[in-house]
Amino acid sequence: MLAQKPSETEPPAAEQSKTAPARTPTTTPASPATTAPPNTRESINNRQGYEGPEGKVSAKRLTINTIHFPAIAAKEAKTGSHDIEIRRSDVPRKTGQIAVWQQMTQGGSGLARRLDNKLQSRRAWHTGSEEDPIYFLSVAPKNEQFVIGNRDTLIKRIIRPYWTPEGNTQLYDVDHKKEYQLGGDDKKPDEDNLWLLDSSTNRSAGARINNAINKGIGSVLEPWNNPNKPDVDTVRKTYSVTLENIIWDAPFKGNSENYTAADIAERATQLEPLNAMSRSEVKKAGLQPGKGEFLIFNNASGGRSRTIELAESADKSIPFTDTGFITGFKPHAAIFNDKDEDPIKIVGVLWPDNPALKSAGVEVAFSISPMPGLAQTGYLNFSQAERQINKIFQQNLEVKALSPLTLSSVTLDENNNLIIKGKVVTNLPLLRGADIDFTITGNELSIEKTFASQEVSVPAPFHLNESSLTLALSTSKGLSANGEVNFAIDRVGSGKVSATADTTGSLALAGTFKMDEQIFGKSDIAVGYQQGKWYLNGSTEIAEGKIPGVSHAKATVGYHQNDGLSITGTADLNLPGIDQSSLTIGYHSRTGLSMHGTAQTGKTIPGIDNAELAVEVTERRDAPGFKVSASGAVEARIAGIKGKFTVSYDDGAFTAEGSGQYKRGLFSGELHAGVTNRGIDPKTGNLMNTPAADGKFKIFGGGRLSMQLTPWLQGLVGVQLQPSGDILANGQLSLANPVTLFERKAFNRKLFSVSVQVPIVPLIVAEIGANLKAIASIGPGQITKLQLGVSYHSAHPNNTTVSGDAEVKIPADAGIRLAARAGVGVGGGLASATGGIELGGMAGLTGVAKADASTRWSPASGLIMDMNMGLHASPKFTFDIAGYINAKLLGRDIYDNTWQFASYSFGPDYRFGVTLPIHYEQGKPFSMSVKDLQFEVPPINAKKLMRDLIEDIV
Repeated sequence: MLAQKPSETEPPAAEQSKTAPARTPTTTPASPATTAPPNTRESINNRQGYEGPEGKVSAKRLTINTIHFPAIAAKEAKTGSHDIEIRRSDVPRKTGQIAVWQQMTQGGSGLARRLDNKLQSRRAWHTGSEEDPIYFLSVAPKNEQFVIGNRDTLIKRIIRPYWTPEGNTQLYDVDHKKEYQLGGDDKKPDEDNLWLLDSSTNRSAGARINNAINKGIGSVLEPWNNPNKPDVDTVRKTYSVTLENIIWDAPFKGNSENYTAADIAERATQLEPLNAMSRSEVKKAGLQPGKGEFLIFNNASGGRSRTIELAESADKSIPFTDTGFITGFKPHAAIFNDKDEDPIKIVGVLWPDNPALKSAGVEVAFSISPMPGLAQTGYLNFSQAERQINKIFQQNLEVKALSPLTLSSVTLDENNNLIIKGKVVTNLPLLRGADIDFTITGNELSIEKTFASQEVSVPAPFHLNESSLTLALSTSKGLSANGEVNFAIDRVGSGKVSATADTTGSLALAGTFKMDEQIFGKSDIAVGYQQGKWYLNGSTEIAEGKIPGVSHAKATVGYHQNDGLSITGTADLNLPGIDQSSLTIGYHSRTGLSMHGTAQTGKTIPGIDNAELAVEVTERRDAPGFKVSASGAVEARIAGIKGKFTVSYDDGAFTAEGSGQYKRGLFSGELHAGVTNRGIDPKTGNLMNTPAADGKFKIFGGGRLSMQLTPWLQGLVGVQLQPSGDILANGQLSLANPVTLFERKAFNRKLFSVSVQVPIVPLIVAEIGANLKAIASIGPGQITKLQLGVSYHSAHPNNTTVSGDAEVKIPADAGIRLAARAGVGVGGGLASATGGIELGGMAGLTGVAKADASTRWSPASGLIMDMNMGLHASPKFTFDIAGYINAKLLGRDIYDNTWQFASYSFGPDYRFGVTLPIHYEQGKPFSMSVKDLQFEVPPINAKKLMRDLIEDIV
């Protein structure tokens, strides 16, 4: 019995012939085995590969986890349901199954035996010679079709019957139970793999298996995060593709009638309805033309017949209007000629009234060739007809709504249907490049195609996620479309359109577009495809919280083929420091959604007056979400600092900063200052990149200010602005250049003086006097180093304190001068003497005294400095001595002598120096008194010194 399937057309079951053996089942029974196991794989998605619920792909290998194929039991049994590797499509296929089928079946012993039994029956009549008889067989039960020829011709015909075992007309294809695309072999198939399958079932199943594979590959490729991933066609050509689980439960078209090789070659079930005809039956059927008649069959081995009148002579024509001669062909004349190979040509118009074809109504002429062994009998020359069809397609035959067509094959079935197969090279932008098959059977053009997402072409920025779009086009029904196309626009939203045929018979899609809920709120947007163009239009909103900083936005969404996608509208901001704003919304396929405009700031920010900022809201390229930024310039006064400040806003972080002059109390100079809601490092005062947790605006800044304690004492001190706006100085005050405290001053002081009389000779004495003087000079005194600690808070200026140390350099010199003079006197009146002694010496030191000054300052007392200057050394004293004495008594010299000493030295165990305390109070002169000057002098015994000198002299 011919098993049926759960097909889309659900044809009635065929009755079983009493003698027909059981036939190969084609439907797959429902069973738990057809349920795909749950997927428990962990998802992997990177440039190297993807693994998810759809399947996996990596390194030139792709696996589809689960796929659904037509419910044909014989194909399932032969193919299997697990781990099937499909054939790659990069090797051109050379179809060879028809020749292999002939080899497999034409020598079958059962076929020969049953055919010979029919031909050798008493009723069988033949014409021609006994060596090469020509037999006539009719196909019961209608006996409207015939198989005619010698034994070899009959066998070639009946191994590919066009009837069922019950005699019903049925067209079959030589088919693989295990599909060629699933690994079935064309050239060396096993005997059980090839069979004859109902043409509709075969073509539907093959196309749907191919579509399912394409769709499955697309479903694995779609989520793969690889910008260089291949398309479906590349995968089928260059990848190893494995079907892990096949579920044979999908519908298909056709009635699934079939013959196995054993049915044809051994059981010969196709011979059941064939009857050998007697001579009377041949004549009754009109298969012996009479005088003036010509018999035409539709193929070389018979088929259907029709009788026409012979023309009176060659090159004459007769009317011929039999529309059943070839379905879809409207003949109008039969032209006779004297050519033996093609004595008749049937001329007419092919597809004269086919509304599906744009180029319908083509004038053609089909040749009738003589039938071997039969007088006044011919058949439609199929080879010549094929050439005629090829010429037609070379002239750009087009189909409405899709066009144009290219030819793949031409056949003629036993119902006189001219069967033309080919491809639609569609010029529709939506389907450009898609692989679409068409079939013209007689006058009926039929196209049915389910398009995978990779076969549907959409313009940027659209991209397809999934397609179940199915188109069907027929002459009788016109264009029909169903299914859906799911697509998306990156970072905008996704849509779904359903297919229909519009009133003009063209393909149309219509549906809705849903804006991305992470960005947009309420939307009302229509999307579709009509008259070869996509359209999208509607409105949307952006509610507060969808984009940080955007309080509300309204936009119009549209798409135009020339201009692309547009999103236009207005938006308001709700940002820290922003008082009011005006933004326009835009979209670009490369950068996504954006907003640009202006904003006013200043009312809520300390120190900032009204300022206009340029605002920009853009999509991030390196992460999800949006970036809000603003910039501008404003005149501002922050913490007493006035200047031009730059303003910036970066993802919630507001900053206004600049430099300006500051002058208050002791401090003056330029400071960097600003106001921000960013976090501030309490140790360094540096700004953090993100807003502070409290979101409050704070003042920041700092620098170095000049601090003038006195008219002559001024230095630089580091200051820092506090978040409150106060200035805090808590650092070191230093000098840029030395400061002169006082100019040079000189000091003189007599330390002692002595005199002594010394007898030289009788009546002559020498009186010697000596003195020791100290001299010193100090200055100028300069402060060269100053390290003062400053503690200052602008909110409490009276609590300012300054204390520390200063180094004062004071150039100084000091010395002592020892001088002695001796005079000669006469001890009585009779004597006279003249003479003298000069002795002189100087010891001194010169240097720079360094004094550490204790320094303090307060608002009440001002600056106070105390220091001690000191200079000390142990010099060696050297004296130069020269002298003479001349004494006379009663006019006669009684003593005459001179001295010339080179020098006289003592020391260096003598220590000499000078110290001077210095006190300074702000507003008063420096206090340096002579009485405060302290000399350190060596312990010199002047009298002894004099005596020793005199003794030496005398």
